[in-house]
Amino acid sequence: MDRGVWQATVHRIAKNQTLPKRSLCVGWGWPSSLVDIEKGYYYLFSARYRTKIDFIDKYDQNNYILTRFPLPKIGQRYVTLTPKDITEQFELPFDILFTQGGTLRNGIIYYTFGCGKPHYPNAMRIIDANEGKMLERIDLSTCIFAEEEIECCAFYGDRLLVNTAGCHLYEIIRD
Repeated sequence: MDRGVWQATVHRIAKNQTLPKRSLCVGWGWPSSLVDIEKGYYYLFSARYRTKIDFIDKYDQNNYILTRFPLPKIGQRYVTLTPKDITEQFELPFDILFTQGGTLRNGIIYYTFGCGKPHYPNAMRIIDANEGKMLERIDLSTCIFAEEEIECCAFYGDRLLVNTAGCHLYEIIRD
């Protein structure tokens, strides 16, 4: 792992492409935070480039990026994470537009994508956070909420739930 490749700040991480500091984050995919309290990790999940149709010319160059840091101590008022703090970083194949939100449970990330449109179909990716491997790709483009914008997912007990921009909550039942 080349810890000098990525630059991290409080809630933003950007690839250092020798850009001027004020434009360091231009084009970077929308970052999302995930916390593993049991193992003491803080994850930042994003993509090399934005995951919208505006960046379709970068589709073949894009990757998801999962960066792991030690979880900062509770009570710290400000936290600055630097490349030296990165304990692991994985790149995963990019294969769907429009990142939304996700959750982490037992070392597995469940992440949602899409907004219910033909060019932004709803989907979920399941990722092993410890190994940096894509475990499963779930197509949600034909389910009951296929035309709603999926927002995020979370567990309620053992039930995996997704919420939509239409103020609806659905359970994902996996065979």
